[in-house]
Amino acid sequence: MRNNRDLTVNLIADLYEMPTEIAALEYANTIMKLETEGNMAEPNIVSAVRLSLDLAKLGELKDIVPAEDVISTQFKPLPT
Repeated sequence: MRNNRDLTVNLIADLYEMPTEIAALEYANTIMKLETEGNMAEPNIVSAVRLSLDLAKLGELKDIVPAEDVISTQFKPLPT
């Protein structure tokens, strides 16, 4: 997705039924800011997971586990 902007923007626009201009903003502000290494030991991971869980709560999900219970540093990413 990171390497094929146009295809990804069109996919976002189609999937979420939004104008291409808004899909392009979603691409720039979400896709391009996602972690790329997969290392759950990075210092910002807990706060990022907490934020995601807080957003889930706003979506009225219930019984959400604490961020610390979601994260595992047992597995290490391998280069592809």
